[in-house]
Amino acid sequence: MRDGGRLCSLTSDAPAEERGITSWDLYVEPNAAQLVQLAERAAAGTLKLAPELLPLSEGPAAFARVVTGRAGGKKIVLTPS
Repeated sequence: MRDGGRLCSLTSDAPAEERGITSWDLYVEPNAAQLVQLAERAAAGTLKLAPELLPLSEGPAAFARVVTGRAGGKKIVLTPS
């Protein structure tokens, strides 16, 4: 990661800041009712996932959309192309 970059950790505690890299954790609270609904849809074959694919160069704009709630519920996947 470049100096002065930003890191959001989804899997563990974010590392301490160094080289000007800002880091933070993103934790999601489980929701039993939503998990049941998702499991039912997956079992029925009606769960459809359609992530929005964006080039890595659009990462900062995509991140801004997600953190400000403007992603419309879509999952965004950054591709290296």
